[in-house]
Amino acid sequence: MNRNKLDVKVTPFEQQLASALDKSVDNLDELTCSRLAAARKRALSKTEPKWYWSLPTGLATAATTVLVVTLWVTSPGDQLPDTPLDDLELLTTTDSLELLEELEFYQWLETEDVVAG
Repeated sequence: MNRNKLDVKVTPFEQQLASALDKSVDNLDELTCSRLAAARKRALSKTEPKWYWSLPTGLATAATTVLVVTLWVTSPGDQLPDTPLDDLELLTTTDSLELLEELEFYQWLETEDVVAG
């Protein structure tokens, strides 16, 4: 029996082990050999064909590809959103900056409880 099909170096220990296992297989009785052969035959007959998973996998891959390409092509890109001019005016006004600069004054007024008049 040629176990070195790939030209791999086999150590003497591996050679002894292989010969011991081969001898133990040769010493099996007829009943055990027939049971092993029947179990092997059942295991090989239960294998599913390889195309069984090919169809769902291929369909899932195709659907994912179509979804990604569709999202990529129809994405808005670097376009700015349409903002009304009122919002733009609020963002560019300096009144809010003046309020922040005088925040301490307004806090002092609140703590002093000053009544106008």
